[in-house]
Amino acid sequence: MLPALRFDGLHSHAHPRLLPLALAAATFLCSTGTALADCILTAGSGTVVAPGTGARVTCQAAGGAQATAIVAAPGSTDVQVVIENGASFGLPGKFVSVGSNSRMTNAATLTTTGAGTHGLIVNGDNTTVVNNGTIGTTGQSAASVYVESGTGNTVINNGTLTSGENQGSGVTFERGGAGGATFINNGTVRSTVLGFGNSATAVVLLSQAGESTLAINRGTISSDSGAAFGGGAGNDRFENYGILNRTDGDFGSVILSAGNDTYVIGGNSTFDSYIDGGRDTDTVAFGVDSGSLDVSEIDSVAGRYRRFERLEKIGNAGWTLTGTNSAALPVAVSSGVLTLNASMPNSPVTVASGATLTGTGTVGALDIASGGILAPGGGAALGTFTASSATFASGSRFNVRVNDRGESDRVQVNGTATINGGNVAVDVTRGYVVNTPYRILTATSLAGPRFQGVTASLALLQPVLSYDATNVYVTLQRTAEEPDDPTDPDDPDDPSQPVVTLDEVGRTWNQISTGLALESQSMRGPLLPIVLAQPTIPEVLIALDLLSGEGYATATGLAAADTETIHRALLTRLRTMDGIALGAAPAPAPTAYAATPAFPAAPRAKGQTLDLWGQAFGNWSRNGSRTGLGLASIDSNTGGLILGAETTFDTVWRVGMAGAYTQTRFDLGGRLSSGTLDSYHAALYGSGAWGGFALRGGATYTRHDLDMSRRAAFTGFSDRASGGLGFDSAGAFAEIGYPVLIGRLTAEPVANLSYVHTGKGSFTEDGGSMALRGTTQAFDNASTMLGLRLSGDLTDDGRLKGYSLIGWRHAFGDRLPMTDNQFLAGGDPFLIVGTPMDRDSLIVETGLDWFVTPAATLGLRYDGRYGETSNSQSVRGQFTAQF
Repeated sequence: MLPALRFDGLHSHAHPRLLPLALAAATFLCSTGTALADCILTAGSGTVVAPGTGARVTCQAAGGAQATAIVAAPGSTDVQVVIENGASFGLPGKFVSVGSNSRMTNAATLTTTGAGTHGLIVNGDNTTVVNNGTIGTTGQSAASVYVESGTGNTVINNGTLTSGENQGSGVTFERGGAGGATFINNGTVRSTVLGFGNSATAVVLLSQAGESTLAINRGTISSDSGAAFGGGAGNDRFENYGILNRTDGDFGSVILSAGNDTYVIGGNSTFDSYIDGGRDTDTVAFGVDSGSLDVSEIDSVAGRYRRFERLEKIGNAGWTLTGTNSAALPVAVSSGVLTLNASMPNSPVTVASGATLTGTGTVGALDIASGGILAPGGGAALGTFTASSATFASGSRFNVRVNDRGESDRVQVNGTATINGGNVAVDVTRGYVVNTPYRILTATSLAGPRFQGVTASLALLQPVLSYDATNVYVTLQRTAEEPDDPTDPDDPDDPSQPVVTLDEVGRTWNQISTGLALESQSMRGPLLPIVLAQPTIPEVLIALDLLSGEGYATATGLAAADTETIHRALLTRLRTMDGIALGAAPAPAPTAYAATPAFPAAPRAKGQTLDLWGQAFGNWSRNGSRTGLGLASIDSNTGGLILGAETTFDTVWRVGMAGAYTQTRFDLGGRLSSGTLDSYHAALYGSGAWGGFALRGGATYTRHDLDMSRRAAFTGFSDRASGGLGFDSAGAFAEIGYPVLIGRLTAEPVANLSYVHTGKGSFTEDGGSMALRGTTQAFDNASTMLGLRLSGDLTDDGRLKGYSLIGWRHAFGDRLPMTDNQFLAGGDPFLIVGTPMDRDSLIVETGLDWFVTPAATLGLRYDGRYGETSNSQSVRGQFTAQF
């Protein structure tokens, strides 16, 4: 016999890892402590022995190895064995055997032969076996992994475990022990030959009474004879999230035997036979992931789930019960949401703290614990949940939904409903009817001190509970004003205690006006109930703003601004031709005409002349409201084209006519409104000089076409509407200035007068319940402006000219554009205001003009208007050509 070979890891060796071993009846000893023995098993039938605590063994199979290869010596613990990936090899005896607190990891293909020759063996406590390869047995009564003794042991299979002879198994636990045993399958376990009873079961957990075992299947467990899984006399728990296959129909897929066992149904799990709970009190549990169960499948004789005594909803995922079962099968809702749509009239149901029971099913005694929630219905439609008796504990919750037809979810109790407290929560998102009692619970009799309170998450409605001998009702009432203070002389008694109305909640003109219009509607209408049902006051105010139609009034102001845009363009044209705005110096004579610039303008004939000109421009602006009116800011961009013809009668007077088209696109983001304003303008204008003063003026007529689209979206409501209208405006403007040449700079004090009349227009929107009809009110606005204009050449050749203006504008007449609106759904008309024109504002303008040719100019302008209630800023680009 060859002597034993000892390797303690302390002696030097040229190749300390992967030492080739031909184990021809030899014994290879690994020392204790932290010593590391690495080897390649090549051939033979010897043994690698870990003689004591702390041994580390890492081996590869080189192919053809036949060995009782690795054995921990009796009493050795904390042994680490790693069988690395390599060629497959067969073993006439056991391959690995270790004691307590050890770990075995296999990545190779191992096959044992002979009766009772297990693959990996555990004798001890708290040991973990991980299989990432393949382990198979061909001998009778042999297991791929065999836990012979101990407690707290764990087997994890990520590969394949097979047994190929009678009474074999993939995994066998002889004991669970006081610390229990755990098996986790992520791969495949299969028993492939005929056996008898449980002897050919793929996974066997032979727990003893009082012991606990846990098996989790996320892969496939199959048996050609016997069960896929068999439990012992202890409290076994089997969680199936994978596949259980049975070829022999005489056995169930799972047989849990004695003990208080639990079978957990995974939402996507399958099995092809039946699950047997065995003796004692056994549970079918569900809810780790979502799924459903037909309770008619639970039957002691012929059901897919046999000899189970209770059901339990666990986990946070939703689960649904359907079907019919008349057995007295207790149901515990321990966590998550259980939708019970089954008929289980003899089954008592308990709902634990943090769990929710919903549905339209029928049960026996119903018990809602403190922190538990009962929500009858639960589906798209309202529904009724039925129980033989019901008990609401203090701290429980009862959720119900109501609608605008006076219907609600309800609990029907065919016995006594004992209400020891708890709270009712009312959901009104399907609509509601004010002052209508909703019956939410009906019983043969009521007992207990009643519910503690009721909530509805409503700013302007308050739910009130009421009772009679057999019913509980909830009524939604308008929120009353604060009670009178008898000690406050400014708070007189009001015995009627009126309710809070929408106009009282409103904080701006438009909110108050819209609120009054909504209050004039019917409570069964489409708008008033929804607005009253907003959860908070800020959300009520948002709803009022979005429904107001403010954009139509603001668009009227935009029309006036479009007309003034043409006024300013014509004044700029007149100043340009007078030689002022472009910075040319005036002659000392009492005319407003300039001296010859360095870059000469187009040649001009003496006496009467005819000039044709055109200007294209684009304007981007933002008007931010800072007023207590609470109006939305408006962003707009305007593009336009002006064509004009003018003539001079002498060297002083000039008259002309022009036509223009402008389009303004605007957006009131705060009102979810946007639109397009198309304007068609006609104008007469002229200029002259008198005694050193420059005189300019004109008149305009404009036709406006407005298209508006609106959207409203708030809690419980979403709608769109659109409309259009046409209206006219007319205006006049005049300016007097006195240009003074200061070197290359021209300074001109100016006084300006402008007037715009905007006529009425009517619209009717297309849309849902938020659609309006309305009329824009006539709008007359006049303003004066006093300022100083500076202009001059910025280059020696006169091609680049600068321009600035600072002034004070004072408006009088109508400053608030208004519309009279009315909801097509009904109610009184209401007055809405748009973005106002400030009474007084600071005007700041600056710009550049570049003469591309003597007859073509590119310009860039900034225009800022800063008022007491709002400010607007715009940037304008333009191109002017003279023919």
